[in-house]
Parts: sequence; C-alpha cells; structure tokens
Amino acid sequence: MLKQKSSGMIACTGTGSTSWNYNGNRLTSQTVKDVMGVMDEMGFQTDNNIDEKILDEICKRYNAKLIFEPTAPRMAFTVRDPVFNATFPKTFARGFANRIRVKSRCTHAHLVLDGSTSVPFNQGTEVILELIPDDALQTFKH
Repeated sequence: MLKQKSSGMIACTGTGSTSWNYNGNRLTSQTVKDVMGVMDEMGFQTDNNIDEKILDEICKRYNAKLIFEPTAPRMAFTVRDPVFNATFPKTFARGFANRIRVKSRCTHAHLVLDGSTSVPFNQGTEVILELIPDDALQTFKH
C-alpha cells in the first residue's frame, strides 16, 4: 500500500467519467496558453499567439480521453490536492485501476458514494473498490 496525503480521491466507472471526474480533470484553453507561455520562457519554441480554434481542439482531444465506456472493466481515479514532500513521495495523481484499496489515516473523514451517501471513514477504516464482473449491472434494450 502506498502512503500519501491529499484532500481526497475521486474514483468512478465509465458511467461516472462524464461528471465529477471529468470536470475535476478537464483541460482549459487558458491552461494550455499558460503552459505554452512557460515553455517560451524556458526557451522552447512555441507560437504563444496560437489560434483560439487550435487551443480548443487541443482541449477537446485531451478531454475526450477522460471519458470512457460504462462497460469498460476499469475505474478512473483522481487524487485531489496531493501533497508531495520527503514524507509523501510523488505518485500518480490520476489514472486507471481495476482495484483500489484505501486505508484512512484521518479523523472526522467520510466516504461519499455517488455524491449523496456519506459513510464515516476514520482512522484505520479500509475500503476496497473493485470491479467484479458477476456483480455488474446489466442494461437490456427491447
């Protein structure tokens, strides 16, 4: 298990990939423009006056990769406001997984399910988020 400190974590299936996870990770044209400005300052050759349509296309392509099919056998995760220092090494802040195990080191913490159900999640409490094919919900079309 990896020890880390953050303000929380978002985990979702493909069904939830268009909502909180998407909006927490989406790229904006302002961010792209700012990154290009930093690259210019570092001596990289970029066209800092890039056309707004191209900025929008960059964002569109990046953001499209955040969304995945509801039937995909994986979860996306995002660590919110991760702390990286000598105690907490740099780790992936987002990615995909089939199984996620979290052990709380907090007091007054909660696990929030689907944005509405809150369960106490205090020091020592563990949760395993896992996709089990036999438990998957099925949708049938007539």
